[in-house]
Amino acid sequence: MVYYANGSASDEQDLVGDLHTFLTSTIGEWTRVGIITDTATDKDYVYKSQGTNPGMYRDLYIRIRGYGNYIYLYGYSYWESVGVNDGELHHSTYSKVSVGAAAIPYWFFGDEDHFWIVAKNDVTYYSGHAGYLDTYYTPTDDDLPMVIIGHSSASYGLSSNRMYSYSPVVSGTNVAYTTSTSLQSQFLIYADPNDRDGAQGHVPYVIYTTAAGQTEVRGELKGVLYFSGNTLVSEDWVTISGTSSKFFIRRYSATVCEGFGPVPV
Repeated sequence: MVYYANGSASDEQDLVGDLHTFLTSTIGEWTRVGIITDTATDKDYVYKSQGTNPGMYRDLYIRIRGYGNYIYLYGYSYWESVGVNDGELHHSTYSKVSVGAAAIPYWFFGDEDHFWIVAKNDVTYYSGHAGYLDTYYTPTDDDLPMVIIGHSSASYGLSSNRMYSYSPVVSGTNVAYTTSTSLQSQFLIYADPNDRDGAQGHVPYVIYTTAAGQTEVRGELKGVLYFSGNTLVSEDWVTISGTSSKFFIRRYSATVCEGFGPVPV
């Protein structure tokens, strides 16, 4: 089950507070295990979740920091304290979500395996993710399929430097992952909408890497689908044909258009 919440935060620290409530109360499977900083200008918390299959994959350790008009996202292979942790997953330039300095409308989606943040900064919508992906490997070969996604520039799609995961060879090493916009620009335009029922076509985000000498198709992102943005705008809700589920749209362009969910209709 994917949980959903929306509201408005006064600033990035307030947004971290609302996300804390979403993770620990609305979802209820995340536990705050560390407070690095907690001031009016800098909230920096660490959370743990065992996920939906404890023992199959390693536990999730996610750090969320609200500072300087951004939400910074980090992943760890282990966390005990500021001085005792391992395998930080983060990119100083890209692993952050631009939220601005004014009131921040937001939409949260997630479960015990992952969460997405969508935040409106002025007239532009930004998204960020932390948690598991749906790996194509067995737990033996991929026991921590974690991906951190930031969004610091309005034009970035998931084919840009936004997704970071662990190396397919060396755990604890950041590697950039990507997807292909050709699915939207060359394929989904024929299902925007479908001729038969007027519904919007969609495909999963399959991610791969060729970075740092590593090559692999890793799996699919949770809680997000590719849509063509030709006829959609941000804050649209798209109901998936034949289901009782809908997805929330964040659109930047015809080829940068994400849908988050699924949320019951």
